[in-house]
Amino acid sequence: MDREQPHGLTKLLGIELVEAEEGYVVLTGTATPDVYNMLGIAHGGFAATLLDSACGLAATSALPDASHCVTLEVKVAYHAAITEDAGELRAIGNVLSLTRRTAYAEAKLVDANGKLYGSATSTLYIAPQRT
Repeated sequence: MDREQPHGLTKLLGIELVEAEEGYVVLTGTATPDVYNMLGIAHGGFAATLLDSACGLAATSALPDASHCVTLEVKVAYHAAITEDAGELRAIGNVLSLTRRTAYAEAKLVDANGKLYGSATSTLYIAPQRT
C-alpha cells in the first residue's frame, strides 16, 4: 500500500491526495449530503478527518521508507460551517518539527477562495520501521 495515498475512511469520504512534498501535503474533499447533519451542514467529523489526515500524511511524507506514524493527539478548531456552497475543500498539512519518535504537524481547511473552515494541530507517534 502506498503510505501517502488515502485509504479506509478517507477513501470512503472521497478524499484525495493532490500534492505531496517532504513534510507537506494537500488533500481535497467535498462534503456530500451523506455527511450533513440535521442542520444541513457537514458533520464536524468530516472536517476533522480531512485535517487529521493532512497532518498524518504530511508527517508520513517526511519519514524514511517503511516508517509510519499515528495520531496521539489532534486539536481541531472550526472556523465556519461547511455547507454545499463550500464546494471542494483543500486540507493543507505541514510538519512543524520531528524528533526521533514524535512529529508535530498543523493543517488548515480552505475553499477555492481561501476561506478558512477549520484548522488543526497534531502530535503523532513515529513508529519504528517495519522489517
